[in-house]
Amino acid sequence: MTIKTISIAALLFWLSACSQSETGSPALQQAINASADMLLAQNLSRSAFYAAYPDGKASDYVHYYFSAMGTAEWAPQEGEFSADELKSAHISSIPDNVRFTPNQPAADVPGMQVVIKADDARAVIIFEGYQTASEKPALVVEKPLIKVEPSEFARTIFLSNRDMGIGY
Repeated sequence: MTIKTISIAALLFWLSACSQSETGSPALQQAINASADMLLAQNLSRSAFYAAYPDGKASDYVHYYFSAMGTAEWAPQEGEFSADELKSAHISSIPDNVRFTPNQPAADVPGMQVVIKADDARAVIIFEGYQTASEKPALVVEKPLIKVEPSEFARTIFLSNRDMGIGY
């Protein structure tokens, strides 16, 4: 083999390794998509987030996402609905083998996890997908936190939940 052939083979190997680390696993991608879909305007307007935090920052969103009120709005776990039901609702499910943690990987969580962080200066929510907590993220996705008005239904739900003592 020539040096040119070895160089090309090494380059192709390196490129394939890079693309795998950037895309992560299908389960991590699915979990991030399911969670990030909550940041779409149509979904944020139905969420109680902006009713709870009218001037909400990205860090407020991460706090809310992991609160009792916020977790009630999470996408369904895999198997809760059929593929046809999910497709008709335009939502993804969260794979059973992926867990969510705020701000940094949790060493006590085995297997795959998605860390959700905030960048208030850029009004961005950062999703980091980890194969294991001890590794570097296999996938990083950033989504803007857009400002929307909560629907009347979202305001009513928020007030009712708050009055019942549900945390946010």
